[in-house]
Amino acid sequence: MVNFFGHNPLDRSAHRRTNKEWLTSAMKDPKSVFLLFADAYPLVTNDNKGRPHLCQFHSTDISYMLDDADNPRVVVFLGVSKDDTTESKATAESELELGGHPWFAVDVTDIQDKLDDLRPGSEFLAGGGGMRLMMLEEKEAGIAAQARSLLDWHARYKYCPSCGNLTRLGESGYKRVCDSKECTSNKGIRNTSYPRLDPVVIMLTVSPGGDKCLLGRQKSWPPGMYSCLAGFMEPGETIEDAVRREVIEESGIKVGRVLYHSNQPWPRPSTLMIGCIGFAISEQIKVDKDELEDAQWFTRQRVLEMMDSLKHFPPHKAIAFQLIKSWLGMSASL
Repeated sequence: MVNFFGHNPLDRSAHRRTNKEWLTSAMKDPKSVFLLFADAYPLVTNDNKGRPHLCQFHSTDISYMLDDADNPRVVVFLGVSKDDTTESKATAESELELGGHPWFAVDVTDIQDKLDDLRPGSEFLAGGGGMRLMMLEEKEAGIAAQARSLLDWHARYKYCPSCGNLTRLGESGYKRVCDSKECTSNKGIRNTSYPRLDPVVIMLTVSPGGDKCLLGRQKSWPPGMYSCLAGFMEPGETIEDAVRREVIEESGIKVGRVLYHSNQPWPRPSTLMIGCIGFAISEQIKVDKDELEDAQWFTRQRVLEMMDSLKHFPPHKAIAFQLIKSWLGMSASL
């Protein structure tokens, strides 16, 4: 299954990222789409039902930003819209048009207070700890997730982690290059030069009898809210071992068998949630109060009652909800 934030409709066209001639043409193409971000949040407008939609601009709308040599912006190539219809191919006048319309993301953090006249009624979709991004339509959310993760990385990693010198954008936003020719990051392939991605295991642990699931809560969550346990993977660790380690660290429950369920890009700012079902081989809970405020076993009936109140349950678009929903449909004998 594909979870929310995973429905990105763009062809990333990685082979274009080093083609300077193509990129220069795409940046000037009147059909290219530009999205604006401030502090990694997209500029949106709301429809008559209050739902946000990404503000789409063309190069002529924001040429003063793109052409400002004294204040060069971070512009990231996101990909091209997928358009493989026979009609589009027959009417295409260039390779650029045949490949679909290019999409870019532009960081306008420094001038976000000066954009009121650019699209009246627009706002940056900030607040809510990033949860407001879930208000977007799923395909737009996928594009926003890609752009947000990349722009946040560029904002945080301006200096080389190997030598401390300034870095510059490369490969249309998918690499940062150290300005020092003596730096080790310029000698061979080094992961310090590429966008950060943080893998996180998120798991629903099922009781030995299969009739209960383990849920926990953090102090910062709304009163009464419980969800799946989760934690960052560590170097040299398998997904299965990360699940077992996190569950026993946070709750004292030992896990045996682990099954992969699905994954979800989580742009807060650049996490990949790896969803699993873990099968417990113990039942005595011992909560690590540094990690959780509480953890409990929940029966199916109690979970169903909690689902009626989103205040006590993960959002429908979160992978935690999908994991719990999956368990509700499982046989207790598995």
